[in-house]
Amino acid sequence: MKLYMFDGGRAHLPDLSHLTPDRNFGKPVTIPILMFLIDHPKGLVVVDTGVDTDSVRDPLLEVNPGQRIDRQMTGLGYEPAEVRYVLLTHLHHDHMGCATLFPNATFIVRRSELRSAWWPDAYEGGYNFDSLMLSRGLTYLQPADNEVFDVFEDGSVVCVDTRGHTEGHQSVLVQLPESGRIVLTGDAVQVA
Repeated sequence: MKLYMFDGGRAHLPDLSHLTPDRNFGKPVTIPILMFLIDHPKGLVVVDTGVDTDSVRDPLLEVNPGQRIDRQMTGLGYEPAEVRYVLLTHLHHDHMGCATLFPNATFIVRRSELRSAWWPDAYEGGYNFDSLMLSRGLTYLQPADNEVFDVFEDGSVVCVDTRGHTEGHQSVLVQLPESGRIVLTGDAVQVA
């Protein structure tokens, strides 16, 4: 089993207090946009898809076309159509903006995250309406809150509830044969 990390650019936030409520008002921060590919014997897994660098027009995002996840994958010899699962830590645009590039994948997103993102009153919480509309036609597995979801039922790729940044945020535990356990935290841990 192998784990690859892709650089999806940077998000420049003018106010850190969006991530650390009640403190750091007016303090700017730059956060990496990271995406991952897991080559598991039972199938390919993507964790977060990044932004669509061909269509993003957000001045707070620093991205270039070569950073789109499908281009980085094909550079390593992998095709998006071969991906079995896409695990989205949450549904903010910088984590799911390229979701539709994986037509054959089953998406694993917490039920509470889908509910929070898809209801109109939640769009003010950092969700991107255009990306969410495109994501409605995808196939989902929806782990419940507090459920530990073992993707391949072998302990190698496990989704855990880490809500806080969003209502249904999840992190992914990856057990690598030689390196040991790695935790892919999405936006659960960005600033200390």
